[in-house]
Amino acid sequence: MTVDDKAADAGFTLTEMLVALLIISLSIAGLLAAVKLVSRYDQRLITTRNEARAVKTFAENLQAQLLARQPIIDNRIDGDKRTIGYSCDANIQRGVHDCRLSVPHGELAYVSQGESLNAWPVQNLKVGETRRLEAVVWRSKAGKTLAIVKLPVEQGADCQFDMISRTCRSLSEDQKSAAGG
Repeated sequence: MTVDDKAADAGFTLTEMLVALLIISLSIAGLLAAVKLVSRYDQRLITTRNEARAVKTFAENLQAQLLARQPIIDNRIDGDKRTIGYSCDANIQRGVHDCRLSVPHGELAYVSQGESLNAWPVQNLKVGETRRLEAVVWRSKAGKTLAIVKLPVEQGADCQFDMISRTCRSLSEDQKSAAGG
């Protein structure tokens, strides 16, 4: 081996240098793609966590506000798919709704006598007919139930609660006498 041969072996050829640069650039591109993917995942996670926090806060507020105003009959509350209104003060006169909660997303449904309604109070009731709000259901736009606030059912002394229809039936006189009343 001559001196010229040793000098030729001491460095890289142009092809070797290009291959090394190609490998380095592909490694950097892969690393940038991974960082971008992790960033997207992190952003989705933050968005999901914020939505879950909003769902929890709204559901807790809705439950606390409604359960404090029992019994809810007729015009103690009003609502549609987007908002629900109620009296902030339990002693305020009926029909005055100075507090209102708006649904962050999705819609509300009002359950009365096993029927899901789009608004409360029920319009076009028969004379003497009253409806009791049994639950408020909050659903996402996709139809997934986000929260259900079940309102306690109060029963009168002359009530025979029907588990199928979820309503109270008054005892007739012969049933009262048979029951010892």
